Amino acid sequence: MSVVASFVLECARSGRWVRGILALQGNLNSTEVDVSRARIQLASRIFEKQWRTALDMVRTSDVSHVDEMSNFLYECSKSAYVPSDVFNNVAITLLQSAKDNDEIQNQLFRSVVKWTTWSQALELFTHVKLPNEKSLIELDEWLKCSRMFGSINKKRTIDSALMQLNLPDSRGNNLKTKGHSLNKKNVSVVRKEIKGQTELTDVLGALKSGKHLSMVSLVKLAKLATTEGCVSWKLPLSLVMKHRIVDDCNDVFAKMVGVCSPQLWQVALNNFSLNGKIALWLASSQNWKAALIVSQSVLLSDREKYDILSRSLTPTTQLRKVLPPTRATERVYEPTKKAIASMLASGYLLEELQLSAFAKSCQRNGDWESALYLFNRIGTEEFQQRAIKTLLEHSPNVKMEQILGLVDYRKPANTSTASMLIKNSSDWLQALFVFHYILSRGTQCNPQILSALMDAKPPIGVLSTVIEKLKWTANDGILRRMEYLKKNSSETS
Repeated sequence: MSVVASFVLECARSGRWVRGILALQGNLNSTEVDVSRARIQLASRIFEKQWRTALDMVRTSDVSHVDEMSNFLYECSKSAYVPSDVFNNVAITLLQSAKDNDEIQNQLFRSVVKWTTWSQALELFTHVKLPNEKSLIELDEWLKCSRMFGSINKKRTIDSALMQLNLPDSRGNNLKTKGHSLNKKNVSVVRKEIKGQTELTDVLGALKSGKHLSMVSLVKLAKLATTEGCVSWKLPLSLVMKHRIVDDCNDVFAKMVGVCSPQLWQVALNNFSLNGKIALWLASSQNWKAALIVSQSVLLSDREKYDILSRSLTPTTQLRKVLPPTRATERVYEPTKKAIASMLASGYLLEELQLSAFAKSCQRNGDWESALYLFNRIGTEEFQQRAIKTLLEHSPNVKMEQILGLVDYRKPANTSTASMLIKNSSDWLQALFVFHYILSRGTQCNPQILSALMDAKPPIGVLSTVIEKLKWTANDGILRRMEYLKKNSSETS
């Protein structure tokens, strides 16, 4: 090996890429095998520093150095700095340059397909003159993996491609251990455990030996971490975050973060190309305030946003801003298909319709435990009101403070429930406390609630202060009643 080649290789290993490039001046077009290989290895190491320089250092004639060029293409495909279309053009050019040697062309294809999208893999496959079995298996595995998390149209395209590949399914139909047949449940458990251990062993082995990792392996690890928990989520996430995120796999890794480590939702949003439902779901998995901000930028209908946000800890007051409730003005009691369809279209939940009659029965019979259970299950205004009314009427030992625990930011009281709580207070002090409590939990003040407070007969000075602060919520009737109370108070004194 020449002195120049030896020095360049040492610079590539130690990361002193600038010295290596300076050493190659005057030797970039050298035909010496050692210098050419050293030049390609140096180019493979500098994608994160100068990807344009790395591409300029490689020639189409270098495909004869198949091992070095395979590694170069693999590093190019992984680099987050090389634009996808540039990488695609480079890969096609090099594959076409090797068209006279099937073995080299197939080895280059297997290296380049490990870190591409399924559509890129199919496009690159068309440039392989005579694909061998290894190349077919590599493509087949990636297509089957991509099919698991694709849209209907994407699955149809992949199915068509798989049919054209026409590879026999090598998976066994029976699984036996020590001559004994296992039942279906045990077979499933054994397969999952073996699969998780196999994938993890393959990835760790590749990392230790310096072999090329494939996106297929990382996707499988991510899915196992998400669904089975037999693999830690940290390994696939740490490996994929260092390199280009293949477009097809963004959703897979985002779901893994949302399920296994929702506290990293912002990291995932910043690094993965996410939009629509998956972006909003990821933000809502940890922080409902962030989800509300994300909901303003995603292209989803108000109903879709509401469905996602309602599954998180988003308060009801905020949910109403996303999708204002539109309820029927009156109940339709005829159990007809038309009536049920009308109520569902008006905003009622299916469970609400099914359990509404039972909630009425609980209130009538004083079954406050079942009423509370229904409210915890279906947190709508109707079930809240029935639970509170049942407690007030049939459970005299329950304190007002405990009942107020059913009212919070996520489930504020409506006008009827708020008035009922105020009117059932033991004295005007408790009525005033309940009044301030429900307003602080999201209930909008209105004349009906003010009227309920006035019925509790607080001192005229206290009442006057409350009305003065909330004058904008009072109507003419409240104001006339207030004047009447003031007049009677002055005459009495």
